[in-house]
Order: sequence, then structure tokens, then C-alpha cells
Amino acid sequence: MSILIICSANRVRSPFVAALLIQRFAELELDSVPVTSAGTLATADLTAPDLASEVAQGYGLDLSNHRSRAVTRADVQHSSLVLTMTEAQRTAVQATLPVATPRVFTLKEFVRLRGNARDASASLSELKALAEVAHRARPRQLPSKQPEDVEDPLGGSRGSYQVSMKELASLAKLL
Repeated sequence: MSILIICSANRVRSPFVAALLIQRFAELELDSVPVTSAGTLATADLTAPDLASEVAQGYGLDLSNHRSRAVTRADVQHSSLVLTMTEAQRTAVQATLPVATPRVFTLKEFVRLRGNARDASASLSELKALAEVAHRARPRQLPSKQPEDVEDPLGGSRGSYQVSMKELASLAKLL
């Protein structure tokens, strides 16, 4: 059982969310849940930008060892839950491996669907069950009226990094 977080460059959003989840799972003593990140357009072995590292430090996270990498078909195939930062990334991942569709969500979509779905048997240690519950809720829920994307701050100002990471921290907490 594992979680894969996907963004574009795998330099800001996905490593930040992965680090947040790893931190949170450690607090909950769920260290056995592997969390990785990758990018749909990633260039291999790039570090997180300085601004991303600085803002992440404010959340008690260290991104200094992070190196970007491209998502692979095997990554998706072997993940129990795949969370993307945008609807376009979700669609691209689903098109690459259609059989994974029940396990692939935008982060915002998954939080929304899990918030409305009630299933006492689902817990963090049962990622497949969580994904199944959220997937079953898709046709029963009205789609979001707003795009369920998290803006990419890469190349932006310190303020754009702070806004994006605050939003991501809030969403990760709701997971």
C-alpha cells in the first residue's frame, strides 16, 4: 500500500505534500505507509527551489534531499492511491493507465469525496478501501463548480509559494 503524489515538475507541490503526509503519518505512527512523489513533465534530479525549501521549513519540513523525477507507468500501477495537483494531470495519468482510474484523483477531489463519503471500514491503513469509497462517491456527488487544481508557484514570488503551500497544508491535513 502506497501513496503517489503527482505534479508537473516534481519540484514544489508534490514533494511538499509528500513531506507533509510523511510527517503526519509519523505523528500517527503510520510509518508503514510509503509516500512518494513524481512529475508528469519532470526533469530528473533537480532540487526544490530555494523559496520552496524556505517556505517548507516554516512547516517543519526539509526538502533539501528531494530530487525531481518523472512519473512512470509502474509508479501508478503499484500505488494504492494517486493524487494529482490538477485535473489535467489526473486525466493524463488515467489515460496512460486506464485501469488505475479508480485510484487516481486530484488532491482537492479526493478530499471533497472523502469528506462526503462515509465508510466506517476505511482507514489510513487501508488505502485501497479509501480510494474505492471515494471512487464510488464520484457519480453520486455533483462535480465541483470550480477547477479542482492547486496552482503551481514555481518561478513565482515568495507570496505565491506561501499561498500554494498553505493551501496544500490545509488539504493534506484534511486527508
